[in-house]
Amino acid sequence: MRASAGKVLVRGHDVHKDYALARRQLGVVPQELVFDPFFSVREALRIQSGYFGVKNNDARIDELLSSLGLADKATANMRQLSGGMKRRVLVAQALVHRPPVIVLDEPTAGVDVELRQTLWQFIARLNREGHTVLLTTHYRKKPRRCAAASRC
Repeated sequence: MRASAGKVLVRGHDVHKDYALARRQLGVVPQELVFDPFFSVREALRIQSGYFGVKNNDARIDELLSSLGLADKATANMRQLSGGMKRRVLVAQALVHRPPVIVLDEPTAGVDVELRQTLWQFIARLNREGHTVLLTTHYRKKPRRCAAASRC
């Protein structure tokens, strides 16, 4: 949709005037499992890199495959993957071009507890590395108990 008023900037880039630069700042993981059934995991990541003009990105792809536990599935067709594996590929696709801002819409929806913990740890690591993470989730961490209110 076209905005009726106002302006949106992503890291200083106007989403209307500088849309290509604004989009390069973002990595988006949708809640729905959206994938192309005709490609392998590695091919899907190479294609995603190309959307952002990133060439010769195999080192980054290998890093993501390893970090997300997908290295042994690199040549597997996307149709052959479980829901949890497809979710991991979506995360890798969002990160393949090294965006500084990551938008995650229910990134752990429909995955088992072990994968959920792995993804939360990976997301926390991205944040520690300097990425801005925008996260929507129904999961909630328990609040910390503090001895003194000033330390909470």
